[in-house]
Amino acid sequence: MKKLFLLLLFIFSTTFAFADSTSDSTSDSTVGLSGNGSASTQSVSAPHEQDRAALKQILKEIEAAINAMDFEGLFKHFDENISVNFMTNDIAVGKEAIIAFYNKLFKDEGAILQSHKTTASLGAPAVFHDNTITAYGMARDTFELKDGTIHHFDTRWTASAVKKNDQWKVVSLHFSVSPFANPILEQLTGKLGLFSVVAFAVGIIIAFFIARFGRRSTT
Repeated sequence: MKKLFLLLLFIFSTTFAFADSTSDSTSDSTVGLSGNGSASTQSVSAPHEQDRAALKQILKEIEAAINAMDFEGLFKHFDENISVNFMTNDIAVGKEAIIAFYNKLFKDEGAILQSHKTTASLGAPAVFHDNTITAYGMARDTFELKDGTIHHFDTRWTASAVKKNDQWKVVSLHFSVSPFANPILEQLTGKLGLFSVVAFAVGIIIAFFIARFGRRSTT
């Protein structure tokens, strides 16, 4: 009898220990009953998981629309009163102003750009403020000028979006580039450096002839 009691005690203690060890493994899951009465387990989603996936898809579609100059594809993600601060420091408010700015760069008389391609990336997960998000990231921009020269820029961007009728709409965009390290500045610096060298050489030659002919005139 004593041996039987000890055996039963061992079995019950083992069963409870196993149940206790498995409780931690299911703490991150929601357990319920399926229609046939059997247990079912469903993982708990991370906060804003669906919204983050939707916002990443919007970033991809905006990138593709910019590269194709597809305004319809671009504007479907923009609020009617969106404000955009371009890297030129031009500010466009509303979709018509954005089109006018692009026409100024690409199509109007005196336009300087032939094409523009961008590859955008997210710098960090978006920050949620109820139904509003803020986000920032980087972009590798390639601009081809009308004269055929090509310039590459490492651009920084920030954006804000608001969820309206269960859809995210971008309400503001800001693009910037370093004023101290960019290809246009480097090109100008190179030209100024070359000009300085040429001017210095010309100055030496002029000074040499002035000194030489000055001596002859005095003799």
